[in-house]
Amino acid sequence: MTNTEKKSQFFSGNIFKAITGFILVLILLLPMSMVKDLIRERQNYHEQISNSLSKEWGADQTLKGPFLKVPYKYNYIKGKNKEGDKIIGIKTGHVIFLASDLKINGDVQTESKHRGIYHFEVYKANMNVSGEFNKLKTKNIIVDKYKLKETDYQWEEARLIFYLTELKGLSNSLNIKWNDSIKEVFPTSEDLTKSNYNNISYQGIYSEAPFKLGAKNTFSFSMKLKGSKSLNFIPMGKNSSIDIKSNWPHPMFNGSMLSESNHVTDKGFDAKWNISHLNRPIKQRWHISNKPEIENYKFGVTFIEPVNKYQKTIRSTKYSILFILLSFLTIFFVEVILKKESNFIQYILIGLALILFYSLLLSLTEQMSFNLAYLISSVAIIGLITVYSHSIHKHFKTTMSLFILWSILYGFLFSILQLEDYALLVGNIGLFIILAAIMFTSKKLNFNKSLTKPEEDNNVIDKGDSL
Repeated sequence: MTNTEKKSQFFSGNIFKAITGFILVLILLLPMSMVKDLIRERQNYHEQISNSLSKEWGADQTLKGPFLKVPYKYNYIKGKNKEGDKIIGIKTGHVIFLASDLKINGDVQTESKHRGIYHFEVYKANMNVSGEFNKLKTKNIIVDKYKLKETDYQWEEARLIFYLTELKGLSNSLNIKWNDSIKEVFPTSEDLTKSNYNNISYQGIYSEAPFKLGAKNTFSFSMKLKGSKSLNFIPMGKNSSIDIKSNWPHPMFNGSMLSESNHVTDKGFDAKWNISHLNRPIKQRWHISNKPEIENYKFGVTFIEPVNKYQKTIRSTKYSILFILLSFLTIFFVEVILKKESNFIQYILIGLALILFYSLLLSLTEQMSFNLAYLISSVAIIGLITVYSHSIHKHFKTTMSLFILWSILYGFLFSILQLEDYALLVGNIGLFIILAAIMFTSKKLNFNKSLTKPEEDNNVIDKGDSL
């Protein structure tokens, strides 16, 4: 055999086809990366619209408080005049007191909001807040070396203050019951908790709260709150009890305090927190100029979609190279067995069809549920490449084998996308089975025989006929 014949045989042989197929897989990664970029672009656009809707409806809300702000006033000697008489000055300021007990009960109902082809989950919360201030410790607070006395406090001018992330989320007229009287509520832009180390700003509401010394002072109010994404708390009671229930089946509890108990079902969840002042080492009182860091004690619940449609689509693209490689390997094995050849263009077209699946899935899932979009996309692509493969090989059993293979692959991918906790485990088990099947299938193939020149095979047949 001459060098030219050997060279021609190599370029028409299966080894060259395998190398070419591998190079094709690498080339097809380029359009696949473009599809991934498209998915991320649509996801980012979805997030932008979600943030815009949150600003209009209500952002993630944090309830912080309550705080009792009590003014004080005392006289001090500023100096002496020319006659030697004392000049009396007046010092004023505020001391913040925290509640003895605090209870928050909330019923949070989620609903969908639509904007164009996108939909988003928001919530409405009915929050009932109540508590009491009892036995306030007023002694040993020193201001400019002066120890405040109980008589220095102006108890009748005390204010009860409660903070939210933004007041835009309030959807009802709000009144606070302080002891036995109803107090009107006003907004305030002053944030008593904002410090040099914490730039997060809150918006507050306050009411007059004339404090009665030696008596139990109670408060209660109900608010209807709109928000999205999450609901958080920074409770300021010496003993705080928070009880939340909702119709959302996928809560994620986060923050500095995990719930003491929670119960999650397909119909929703309920969760309870019992927080002691020992869990948050903050004093029950402080001077307004000495604000503690309380932001570190935030906790709550996030209303998450475990795996949304964009996340599922992105996850599916991670298996794209596996689909293309397995499809090319299967077609290659078919050619070896049937001794039929597919040209370079046919491999590319099948690869592009497999990539088109992800773009088709993305466009459909924005219009309908992910499961239905996946069904339509997979049926369309499996049908296309099966019919195209049959038009090349014209072998019914082979066509059915390819159809079953692609059906199993897309079914396997769908199963992984539906799983959350066991996706990695099931994925690796599936890959192990696929690799084992390829290994044992390749063992049965006689590549040396397939590399024999067709002319030699024909000569053997002709000799047999002559006999």
